[in-house]
Amino acid sequence: QEDTTGAVAGGCTVAGGVAEARTNKEMPPKALGLLYDSTLCTGCKACVTACKEANGLPLNAPSHQPYLDESKTLSGKCLNVIQMFSDGTPREKDRDSNGFAFFKHSCMHCVDPSCVSACPVTALAKDPETGVVTYDAGACIGCRYCIFSCPFRIPRFDYDLAVPEIHKCQLCDHLWSKGKFSACADACPTGATLYGPVNKLMAEAKRRLKLTPGAMAEFPRRSTETGEMTAPLPVAKYIQQVYGETEGGGTQMLMLSAVPFEKLGLPSLLSRSFASVSETIQHTLYKGLVGPAVLLGGLAYATFRSQRANCKEDPGDTFDAELSAEMSQYSPVGGKLITPLTVVLALLAGAAFVILGWRFVYGIGSVTNLNDGYTWGIWVIIDVVIGTAFACGGYAAAMLVYIFNRGRYHPLVRPALLASLFGYTLGGAAVFFDLGRWWNIWHTMWPGYINVNSVMFEVAVCVMLYIVVTWIEFAPVVLEKFRFYDLRRRLNRVMFFFIALGILLPTMHQSSLGTMLVVSGEQVHPLWQTTVLPLLFVISAFTMGLSVVVFEASIASEGFKRPRETRILGQMSVVIAVLLAIFLIVRFADIASRGELATTITSGLLGLMFWIEIALFLIPILILVVPANRRSASRLFVAAVAMLVAGSLYRIDAMLIAYNPGPQYSYFPAIPEMLVTVGVIAFEILDYIVLVRFLPILHRTDAARLPAA
Repeated sequence: QEDTTGAVAGGCTVAGGVAEARTNKEMPPKALGLLYDSTLCTGCKACVTACKEANGLPLNAPSHQPYLDESKTLSGKCLNVIQMFSDGTPREKDRDSNGFAFFKHSCMHCVDPSCVSACPVTALAKDPETGVVTYDAGACIGCRYCIFSCPFRIPRFDYDLAVPEIHKCQLCDHLWSKGKFSACADACPTGATLYGPVNKLMAEAKRRLKLTPGAMAEFPRRSTETGEMTAPLPVAKYIQQVYGETEGGGTQMLMLSAVPFEKLGLPSLLSRSFASVSETIQHTLYKGLVGPAVLLGGLAYATFRSQRANCKEDPGDTFDAELSAEMSQYSPVGGKLITPLTVVLALLAGAAFVILGWRFVYGIGSVTNLNDGYTWGIWVIIDVVIGTAFACGGYAAAMLVYIFNRGRYHPLVRPALLASLFGYTLGGAAVFFDLGRWWNIWHTMWPGYINVNSVMFEVAVCVMLYIVVTWIEFAPVVLEKFRFYDLRRRLNRVMFFFIALGILLPTMHQSSLGTMLVVSGEQVHPLWQTTVLPLLFVISAFTMGLSVVVFEASIASEGFKRPRETRILGQMSVVIAVLLAIFLIVRFADIASRGELATTITSGLLGLMFWIEIALFLIPILILVVPANRRSASRLFVAAVAMLVAGSLYRIDAMLIAYNPGPQYSYFPAIPEMLVTVGVIAFEILDYIVLVRFLPILHRTDAARLPAA
């Protein structure tokens, strides 16, 4: 055991590596952009109409004013919109008290864009010369991570189309070859929107900030390169800030205003980009895959030695001996396959498949309430983010049995592995039917498309590989059933490698699920947004996996009238209590180190949700620290359920409740959306019932074959 633990520890040390901070990316020397001056804008919306005409989008105009577009928000049919801030009695322009101001809402073309970092298939890319962020529908898989990650809430998606796309301003790059430039700047009569090289736009912005309020001045119009000037106009009392100079790492769309920018709906961002933070985490853990490769080697060695140690035959026959011992310990439960319960489960699963058929024909919006604020709903959060954590039972059980040499838990491995197989396979299916452009899913594995800096890419690859690994790990059960003993024996000789891979991959992707939230920055409440999210997600996933093992074993014992495995489960529950204590210590230490302890009291509903989480996490600890409770099947079950609810609530809060895209957005799942999730869960339970009755998955109930504690 010391050898195997040392091997894994060595792998973890190398895997952790030394943090390599990725700094903000630099703006290209020839970067192009826009300067928008709110004080010069009259709200005429000529820019909105010109943008639509230049991009072939339909006008939203009344018949008596065919050129006055009335679009209020960005959409797939509107890439640029003029909105208005007003306060009290809006009598005077450019005042934040009893006044009003106009502001332009379109892509900010960030210097270090979160959307480009987030996109797993380089559908969003930054032009190396101009710095403009462009979109390639042919590469896009429709995952919508760009929407989730954008701090300015810019990208828009066609939820109601079967062939949807992402829509955003691309600075009219299609006009450049014709000698033209951005249509919005070209059409602006007052010079409120100005096009040109960003360095010249910045110089012009700084010039304006030095002008005397109330004085008359001329302003460049259309482009810095045309030499056109407006008639003399009065100078407003500017806020002494060029928005976009440093915010979020800088943007190529710069803004000036006489009203505080936060009142215009612009977020207050730090100078470091969220992309640099999330990529620093990913590069620290996985750059070059050196750390994971070394860790895999340590895990494989530990698993190999564990298999040999568990065999009592001649070392030359190690794997054959282990195979014979293992095959004699499992048997099908038997019994009827068609029962009232399985019929109900089949009907629920069938309803889900019908709804999904409708979804693929009429678009994801036809059966969900997803929108550009809440672009991920329960299909992702419950079926994938929570579902894969529930499916970590096989991963957690394998870790205990093969890495830490706890052979007493071996009877729990196969049912836990079955739960992992279903959880991850159906989680992968949920991703497939949530993707807007699902036919491009192969792009996530094709070198010409992949973005190795994307957290989503790492999650996608690890999930797909782990699905394959779980089926390989489960293959011996099928081979035993159909008496392919020779093939089973050959597979057993290399199984240690797949077991090691089956431990590594969930660790990687569960940590990356946490990192996925980091790029969303301040849209996630500070009680959940932290750079230690990867660690918190791994600990919670491992603990939820062990809790699922307890839950599943308890239900199987009751449902199939089998002897309870309370002794084994009670011993394993100690690990759950220890991990939960570590989770809470890390979480509170992190919150305290960021100075957010007071936020737990002052955050209203979110503070209440936080303390509900903590209470649910404490329940299993308080139950399991008492030795007598660990010998009680009912109390073990309560502890497991409390842990599963706590872990689920933590993930729902982090990705949905504590996620704030703005007051204009709301989300509650549609009935068809909920039915699909219920149907997926029903399908998993149905398959579990069928397979344990048919295949040798559960441990024999013969007391003589039960391992000693």
